Amino acid sequence: MPITYDNLKARLHDDVLSRVQKPSRYLGTELNSTHKDPAHVDSRVCLAFPDMYDLGLSNLGLLILYSLLNARDDVWCERAYAPALDLEQILRHEKLPLFSVESKTPLRDFHLLGFTLQYELSYTNILNMLDLGGVPVFSRDRGDGDPIVIAGGPCVFNPEPLADFIDAFAIGDGEDVILDMVEAERQTRGRPRRERLEAFAAIPGVYVPALYPVKEIDGGWIVPDLEKASPIQRRIVPDLNAARFPTDYIVPYTEQAHDRVSLEVLRGCTQSCRFCQAGMTTRPVRERSLDELDRLLNETFDRTGYEEVALSSLSTCDYSQVRGLVAQSVTTARARGASVGLPSLRSDSFSVDLSDMIRTIRQTGLTFAPEAATNRMRAVINKWIADDDLVAMTGDVYARGWDAIKLYFMIGLPTETDADVEAIARLANRVHGNGRKANHRAKVNLGVSTFVPKPHTPFQWDRQINVEETHYKHFLLRRILGRNGPKFGHHDAVTSYLEGVMSRADRRAGRLLFLAWQGGARFDGWNEHLKWDVWEKALAEWGPDPDSFLAEIPRDRPLPWDHIDVQVTKQYHLDEYALSREGRLTPDCRYTKCNDCGVIHDFTKLCAGMLKTTRQGIKIERNWKRPAHLGGAAATLAGPETGIEGSRNAAERRGQGGAPVIPLLAEEPSDDWRKPDAPEAVCRLVFRYSKTGLLRFLSHLELASVVQRALRRANLPVAMTQGFHPLPKLAFATPLPTGMESVGEWADVTLTAEVSPEEFAQRLNAVLPDGLSVSHAQSRPMDGKSLMARVEAADYEVHVPLAPDAVCVNVEAFLASASHVVARDTKNGRKDVDIRLLVQALSVVPNESGAVVRMRLVDTSGKKGRPQEVLGAIIGDTAPSASIRKTATILAAA
Repeated sequence: MPITYDNLKARLHDDVLSRVQKPSRYLGTELNSTHKDPAHVDSRVCLAFPDMYDLGLSNLGLLILYSLLNARDDVWCERAYAPALDLEQILRHEKLPLFSVESKTPLRDFHLLGFTLQYELSYTNILNMLDLGGVPVFSRDRGDGDPIVIAGGPCVFNPEPLADFIDAFAIGDGEDVILDMVEAERQTRGRPRRERLEAFAAIPGVYVPALYPVKEIDGGWIVPDLEKASPIQRRIVPDLNAARFPTDYIVPYTEQAHDRVSLEVLRGCTQSCRFCQAGMTTRPVRERSLDELDRLLNETFDRTGYEEVALSSLSTCDYSQVRGLVAQSVTTARARGASVGLPSLRSDSFSVDLSDMIRTIRQTGLTFAPEAATNRMRAVINKWIADDDLVAMTGDVYARGWDAIKLYFMIGLPTETDADVEAIARLANRVHGNGRKANHRAKVNLGVSTFVPKPHTPFQWDRQINVEETHYKHFLLRRILGRNGPKFGHHDAVTSYLEGVMSRADRRAGRLLFLAWQGGARFDGWNEHLKWDVWEKALAEWGPDPDSFLAEIPRDRPLPWDHIDVQVTKQYHLDEYALSREGRLTPDCRYTKCNDCGVIHDFTKLCAGMLKTTRQGIKIERNWKRPAHLGGAAATLAGPETGIEGSRNAAERRGQGGAPVIPLLAEEPSDDWRKPDAPEAVCRLVFRYSKTGLLRFLSHLELASVVQRALRRANLPVAMTQGFHPLPKLAFATPLPTGMESVGEWADVTLTAEVSPEEFAQRLNAVLPDGLSVSHAQSRPMDGKSLMARVEAADYEVHVPLAPDAVCVNVEAFLASASHVVARDTKNGRKDVDIRLLVQALSVVPNESGAVVRMRLVDTSGKKGRPQEVLGAIIGDTAPSASIRKTATILAAA
């Protein structure tokens, strides 16, 4: 039978999803996912993340575009993710296409198919998704009826390795350009494909490789021919307050790598770290106002029930009113039993104060990224903090009760020596030893990555160390760290090597990607999935020397990415390159004077607005006092060297070649604000609920997360556990197996205010997703037995496609038997179990399609009847195709 939209959906739901490890990755019914009638929209768009759902769902860029497009009545935007290996195997074996998660539409049937390029090691997944989705892998092979394949994200600043596969790249911020691309596709639909691509090439900020002239230069390099075409200037969102933020954040069932809301507080960075591509390609800094951020945070909590929000940006500590932002966010989050997180912090005492402010609900480790461990190397990369200041600051962190600190460094930086590498280990040991003096539980997690010279940075001409050099530097670090010191983690040398090749390669790398993908390369960024032998074979067959892409590049040679204009000029990068070799620091232009990077010539008003916002923030921060509920004035920072004012003064001295002085906090903040007194528990409710439909595919842990977030959305006063990671006081009677429906589950919850059972059920049902519902709730004594201790048995119904009389004969024989032993796999190995002792009742009822087997099975600690085993005993091999539904959980009296 040909695969159609309807039968593909039914096939996936009724058969395929029950055979994969995590079916919840592919349901597409998450809270706030968008579903429309295809007949009532004009444009179908699929945004594809070329990695697993567990990593891709939380990608903020994709969520912003998803929300933006679905706000239009004439557009339906859906999502697709790289299938895990188990699903890919099924799709290929059964010749099924890769699909969007919402409607299960094959990728080939969309008008626009857009990939987000977050990291180079996802490139082979793009080829795999195209092939699985029925879209020709090479752009040149696509016909007039194939979707237009577009891409955006951080990696587009050197799009050349993907030039053979992507029809059009969106350069820069995507909010406006994606709407232009949707309109271009709609207006040219039905025309010859070249005409369609020409329409895309006419959009500002869009690069169409097939139409852009290139030339070959010495060494075989393929570079843009700028004599025949103009550079592609990136698009930029000028007003972040007016830009869309998805407060209708998609809430997943599956646990994510970053399972939280990322609230984007600002975009851009002007710190001028010379290795940082993101800081060079997102200028100038644009902030959201405090009022707008407060509105967005409240809306997001209302619509999601998330338990954590991260104040997200390249450098959140540089927000102009960051202390007010953190205080405001913590106040909002704490009222909902949620927490606030900060990304990697500045390595100064100002960050310590901010960190103390966010630990009012949950305490996790803090992350600092000094990147280099000697003064010389810090001057080279333009990221300054003296060793003594770092040790004192981290010691202060440990003294305040934090147990774990993460320190990130890079190896292989330009001009690095063995002594510079060894200094990383010595500094980490020093931080660890000093921390143990203040806190005997002090831990240091040391993360080390290999420097990759990224395009559009001052270091884009530098060489990257090879695999052997990387291993040698890891050896130097291990030798000094020892066994009982900091925990050492590092990026894999091979993955860093491949990342470097793809970061600086030209169009010739397309063939390498194709060869590696054909050989089976998938998920190259995952150590457990990387197939280095496949890559070695592809590299040998490819032709060009891969090391040539990692070698030092002459600074007068054209670059493969010269046609991508990020407004920061090549001359600025050359000047910064020279300053790095002289060991001279460049100040942050937000606090001193313009460094003439080039952005101001294209965005004069935006740069002026950035400076105005910064000056206003300095005045406000200078007089800021911590609110009483966050410790009051006792924890206020002293002196002008902290916060925005301190950044300004430090920047001025950096411009003079001096190292900034970073003072410690004036006073140790009191402990009374860190852990707010938990409200007293006054009410306990037990409720019965159903889990049906697609939500039968949720695991028990996924179900618990869904209910916890629903309780927050319902604004119910749930009591929390104690400790550094408080959780709602919510307990379930039994864990339901993944894939099984039930209309008879029980759970109980403890509340800090009286809520009637009727009101509780009404409020919770109003926010539960389809497939979950509360049918009954009742009050229970606060000191009553736990639900799990009260479970005695469970009732099941099983529909089997057999004649009732034949099933009855088998049931009677089973009931008449004295025992029926089966082999059961347990964590301690195989065990023989007499399942006859676990069956309390067993009967057969005829129905239209066969028979319904009803059973009551023992369900107590250490003795649990399994309906699949009973089915196997009475109907043999037919059991796996039967539909099992739990109808009741039998509880003993409270």
